[in-house]
Amino acid sequence: MDSSNNQPSNEEDATAPPRDSKCKKRKGRGSTTLPEITKNRSAGVKIVVEYDDDGNPIGKDGSKFVSYLGVLARTMVPIVHEK
Repeated sequence: MDSSNNQPSNEEDATAPPRDSKCKKRKGRGSTTLPEITKNRSAGVKIVVEYDDDGNPIGKDGSKFVSYLGVLARTMVPIVHEK
């Protein structure tokens, strides 16, 4: 067996940075906006959310509700840290 195929050569070093001199920073995923919930709210449609005995939302609509609350918290609640 030829062992030269198992190890990358200097030209193909796996840890080397990309050769493109104009490296662009990779974009992240971004925040979820849940447009279907926003449209329903604007149209006056109410979604019924069921809760378990501990008060946690359950079911498909419960998980959407929790996600929407996270979106509201990230977009509307400022993060203030005072020393």
